[in-house]
Amino acid sequence: IGASASQMIDASEKARHRMAQVVLMDSLEHLQRTGRIGRATQMLGSMIQLKPLIKINHEIGIIESAGYGRTRKKGVELLMKKFFDQLDVEKPLHIAVLHGNALPEAEALMERIREKYSPKELILNITGPVLGINTGPSALALSGYSEA
Repeated sequence: IGASASQMIDASEKARHRMAQVVLMDSLEHLQRTGRIGRATQMLGSMIQLKPLIKINHEIGIIESAGYGRTRKKGVELLMKKFFDQLDVEKPLHIAVLHGNALPEAEALMERIREKYSPKELILNITGPVLGINTGPSALALSGYSEA
């Protein structure tokens, strides 16, 4: 409140450099459909029921692989680990839990985060259309940053 436009831009740039975002998908189908992986990779991953994780590199603006879970439960565990490994958990945290029509799972994830990390800010929302079309239904995402 009361900041100038240049101060707000500066603050948002600093937050962007600390931003982490990791997404767990239910299958490789949407990555193949959007051209991020080939059909053969998608078919093999589907046969062994891989649950892919991706992360958004906010420094250079690209999507990178963050690993795979063999079950949904293991995928959620890996989602938590990959996300919080990128943050300084000793500082105040600002976290969003996003979901693609997976509200009960997102609420449970929120509760785990609240109990373990006591973030300064914790919000729940559905994935937006851009993220949703690329990750598909049942996606879970963690997005946020730690204060400087």
